[in-house]
Amino acid sequence: MRRAPGGRPRYSNLGFGLLGHVLALRAGCSYEQLVHTRICRPLALEDTGVSVPADAGERFAQGHSRRGRPVPHWDLSALAGAGALRSTVADLLRFLCLQFGEGDPAPVRAGGADACAAMATPRRVRGGAGLDAPDAGR
Repeated sequence: MRRAPGGRPRYSNLGFGLLGHVLALRAGCSYEQLVHTRICRPLALEDTGVSVPADAGERFAQGHSRRGRPVPHWDLSALAGAGALRSTVADLLRFLCLQFGEGDPAPVRAGGADACAAMATPRRVRGGAGLDAPDAGR
């Protein structure tokens, strides 16, 4: 540890990676399948996921180090919730517009409008109720 317990905290993605892993375990599928089923498919986000298809590689932005040298893409498969999602600007803009209730809802697949509303509703897992347990006001 770089600091004594109780000192100034440092940001870490570990908690989000662990959360993604636990949610996927609870749902009985991989993190990528969970995100695809619950978010991407209902909202018609065609170019968002953990895996980058081979034919999309040429559209994938090259990462660089602080010194401007090309670096390999990260593989966060074990803790995908920490930042393994890859997307296009078009999908990100679509997601943002849907979050603000703007944009054309027509491309949203069946259940997509419900998925948008669900994302704005606080939720938590309680006593085996599953991933869909409403927060009940807390």
